[in-house]
Amino acid sequence: LYFHNISLFLFRYIFPLYFILLLLLFANTINLKPFQADFIQTITNSSNKSIKYKGNIYLNKNNDILWKYKTPTIKNIYITENTLIIEEPELEQAIYTSLDNKLNLSLLLSNSKQIEDNKYSATLYDTDYTIVLNENKIRQIKYNDPLDNTIVIIFFSVKENPIFSDNFFTFQEKPNYDIIIK
Repeated sequence: LYFHNISLFLFRYIFPLYFILLLLLFANTINLKPFQADFIQTITNSSNKSIKYKGNIYLNKNNDILWKYKTPTIKNIYITENTLIIEEPELEQAIYTSLDNKLNLSLLLSNSKQIEDNKYSATLYDTDYTIVLNENKIRQIKYNDPLDNTIVIIFFSVKENPIFSDNFFTFQEKPNYDIIIK
């Protein structure tokens, strides 16, 4: 369950979540505000083996996102309008990926729908997502990936409209890091 192929990790787990969060920001039926939250992401495979990631997520009014994974490995994922940067401090590396031509927000918006009170569904690249809200705050995202893994992300300690410094969502390159551009 640990990903050695970073592109596989990006396309299966990070990009879909970025699009879902953008969907929640722009969907008419959901009023998601800038927020910060703690999260637990559980990935369970078809053999019922699972791994849990824990950390924090931050989203600002410009739709910039920062995922700070704290366990089992430290990883920071910076997402702006057209760039995704994965910082892996333990490996002393940063991976830059362009998001050009990967964002299809209109497709997501046209396919999203409310299925129950506080429960929404959306489809992205043949994957169905379920989004659960509580008091208009995001609480859970759940989906199955093409490898039949079930991914559940639970958000808690959600704080709306936090104040972020101007450079909070900007990755600061370290001189000893290897920089990888994908």
